Amino acid sequence: MRITSKDKADNNACRRGSYIPLENKTALLWTQGAVQLPGQQWPYYKEKRAIPNPLLLKKSIGNTGWSDSCQNILRLTKMNWNTEKLYNTMPVTIKCAQRLAEVIKHSEELAKTEYDYTLFM
Repeated sequence: MRITSKDKADNNACRRGSYIPLENKTALLWTQGAVQLPGQQWPYYKEKRAIPNPLLLKKSIGNTGWSDSCQNILRLTKMNWNTEKLYNTMPVTIKCAQRLAEVIKHSEELAKTEYDYTLFM
């Protein structure tokens, strides 16, 4: 959902999935925010009163719009099946990389050998 001047303000934080293109190769994406759940009258905001922080996205190649890229990143924030949360703030690929780095840091044997990172997902 691209933020425009026509969007109505309400008492909630910004909508999850809102993005603002900054320059031709950067944009801000809110992976946190208010979500309209089916059957609910009011939007649900998981973080309660906290202010959502956007992710700064940078494009290396390609001239496509931000809509598809933002939708794909939002999908990756919902892929952690080990939790009952509605979504995470970071995409699962980044969380997985952070967890893998922690494991390798504490294991001398893993640090000496090269592995395909997909084996750890």
